[in-house]
Amino acid sequence: MKRKLFSAVITAIMTMSFSQTYAQTQLVVTPHSGDVGKYAIADIQKITFDASGMHIVGSKFSVEPVWKLSVIKEIKFVKTSDGIDKVGNAETEEIKISQRGDMLYFNGLGSEQAEVAIYDLKGQTMLRTRVADGEGIEASNLHNGVFIIKIKNTTFKFVKQ
Repeated sequence: MKRKLFSAVITAIMTMSFSQTYAQTQLVVTPHSGDVGKYAIADIQKITFDASGMHIVGSKFSVEPVWKLSVIKEIKFVKTSDGIDKVGNAETEEIKISQRGDMLYFNGLGSEQAEVAIYDLKGQTMLRTRVADGEGIEASNLHNGVFIIKIKNTTFKFVKQ
């Protein structure tokens, strides 16, 4: 019962983490004692659970990490600093995007409208419009997948599920 509950919690955390507008880049596993495990999301192919514990499967791991469920204190997805976030100016550093249902809301744009462009990973423009601060745009026409949002020379990764 405890293992099923733990699996359900992990699944919920993963679902929420990947659906946020701001992308996490690292999985951090904190045990009750010992060394913290840090894994790049890009290197993880899948995470599975069985009687031996949580398996983190990826092609870049020389040995597949297996964590016994009883030793795990915390699992979280974090955004690591890669230096890219520091590029910009005071005008664009305050831009925030939030998702509620099929709507994307833009805050921190200032007093003037800004052009928003959404691209798929092939570079095709999926949506182009202008928004004011606090205004939302409908994203229900986008298929499930990963998109790049560009607004005021700032880019964001967006995952629609």
